[in-house]
Amino acid sequence: AESFEPIRRTLTVLHCEILELSPLGAEMHEQNTQEIIQLAYRMIKKEVFKCSGVFLFATGSSCIATWGAPIIELDQGELCLRAALAIRKASAEIKTSFDSHIRIGMGVAKEDGTCGIIGEGDDSFYSVVGMCREIAEELATRANAGQILANRNLHDSNRMFQYKTMSSFPLKGRPETIDFSEVLS
Repeated sequence: AESFEPIRRTLTVLHCEILELSPLGAEMHEQNTQEIIQLAYRMIKKEVFKCSGVFLFATGSSCIATWGAPIIELDQGELCLRAALAIRKASAEIKTSFDSHIRIGMGVAKEDGTCGIIGEGDDSFYSVVGMCREIAEELATRANAGQILANRNLHDSNRMFQYKTMSSFPLKGRPETIDFSEVLS
C-alpha cells in the first residue's frame, strides 16, 4: 500500500494553462468564461484519468496533474505525454456554445519533487511541490495554444515520441537553465 505521508521521488507533472482567458473574460459574459473553464477542466480531468494520472487541482486558468504519485508507475512519462496529446486533440475538437475553441498550452516535466498530504485535518490536501512542478508551470506559461513543451529529462526518457528541440531558458529565480523540446506526436 502506498503512503500519503510526504515523500521525495521522481514525478512527472502536467501543467495546463487555458490561454487568453483574462482578455476573453473582460469581453465576454461571465457565463461564457465559466463555460470555457468547466469544459476545459472536465476534458483535462477525463484525459488525465484515462492515462492513470492524478488530477491535483484547478485554479483560475490553470490546472495540474501528476504521474508517479501516490502510485509509482514505471512508464509515468509516457502516460503523461499520452494524456497531453489527447488533451491537445480534444481541445481542438471541443467548441463552446458561443462557437469558440478552447485554447490550452501545456508544460510537462519529469524531475524530483515531494508528494503527499500537506496540512492537517480539514485543512489537509494532497499535493506535489518542487522542481517538477516549477518547470512544468514555467513551460506551460511559454506554450502557445495546442503546444506541449517538455523538459529534457522527460524527452530523454521517452524517445518513442517526436520532438522539436527548442532553445533553453533560465528558470525564474534560479541560476540554472532549462533545456526543453516541443512534443510533436
